Amino acid sequence: MTEAEMIVAKHGGALALAKKMGISEKWLPHHLQRRRDRQHGQLSERRSHAHRDLCVHRRRALGHDRIRGLMMNMEILAFNEARLAKLAAQLGAAPAVFRLFNQNGTFTVPFHCMADILLVGGGASGGITYSNGTVGGAGAGEVAVLHSREFAAGTVLNVTVASGGAGQTRNTVGQTQGVAGGTTRMFTASGFDLRALGGQPGGVGTGFQNGGAGGTGGSAFSVGADGALHYAGGPGGTASSASFGVAGGGAVNIMGWSDPATRLVGGSFNTGTGGAGGAGVGGQGGDKNTATSASFSPGGGSGGPGDNALSAAASAGVNAIGVRTQASVSSLATYATWCLDYFGGGGYTNVAPGPGGGSSGDTVANLKASGIFGGMGGAFNGSTTVITLPQAGIGGGGAALHITSTTGWFSGRGGDGLAVLMLRRL
Repeated sequence: MTEAEMIVAKHGGALALAKKMGISEKWLPHHLQRRRDRQHGQLSERRSHAHRDLCVHRRRALGHDRIRGLMMNMEILAFNEARLAKLAAQLGAAPAVFRLFNQNGTFTVPFHCMADILLVGGGASGGITYSNGTVGGAGAGEVAVLHSREFAAGTVLNVTVASGGAGQTRNTVGQTQGVAGGTTRMFTASGFDLRALGGQPGGVGTGFQNGGAGGTGGSAFSVGADGALHYAGGPGGTASSASFGVAGGGAVNIMGWSDPATRLVGGSFNTGTGGAGGAGVGGQGGDKNTATSASFSPGGGSGGPGDNALSAAASAGVNAIGVRTQASVSSLATYATWCLDYFGGGGYTNVAPGPGGGSSGDTVANLKASGIFGGMGGAFNGSTTVITLPQAGIGGGGAALHITSTTGWFSGRGGDGLAVLMLRRL
């Protein structure tokens, strides 16, 4: 059985959706079609029970407005499954070569092939404010995807993997802006050149500050002159308060959403003091709307946004199947997702997110790293005991930082970039 057949068999519930997207099922063997039909009934029953239980829980706890949120989460699940089925159909058999680059290098193509390439730019670092002031969230890196690029045997591919923006320090009262993430690049001596750009830092100062833009060579979604699909990174959240606080970082658009500027934006810091949550790959970070001093909002998840509420287990963004848990749905990680697992939920106070989740805003002592591709929450109240802030997950926007002492503090680094190469023999 090919890898594509295994993907389709495993995610049989996605085929009906794939059919609506115009994907023919005639390439499936008859025994897989029969297996699909059997699995579809079992999967539908399991989803029905899980959906019913979750609906009852949310209706009791959060009211009918949360039911609408649940329906959105199920739409995200449906989108994911359709996307996986479509990619499975496009990719065909399992690749003969799979190579992941998290640092610079070269690769010599061993045979005449078609290549599928994923590049992720670096995330911007967070800004820093000493004493009063506000910092907008850091932007995430761009995604570039190129399918079926032909290369001759012996072609040398040069790979440059971006570094995330470097953390910033400050020795006097005031603010210092973060640094943009770097560009991830794959190129040859004969003119092939594919790039994914880095995210931009958020604004710093007093009063309202914009979040940094996500990395992009154009619009939210574009087809470049290189023939690749380019997906803009999520922007950082805005910051606005009469006192001081920091916004959340944006998430990488690894799922290819058409609206990253709203779906993948870091949480905004709007009132009181504290920090907002980072975005997940399927939903924005929660906005910090409570006037309570030194309070925080949760991170977004792979299946939906964090709530605009105090950071807690009941407000963190859901995972890819709409459950409020940090646990990932790891079975979704296949060649169709570049063998990468980014299907977990968002973080909340003192609890780390799952893969693909944004971290919660938190105190410097409790701040957790974001999941792969997720944005960092804002870090608050750094004092005399210096703590090294965690780096954002791959391509995610780094942690903005508020401090009350200037000795040795650095804001959070942006997530480093990534390159993935899959070769199919011709």
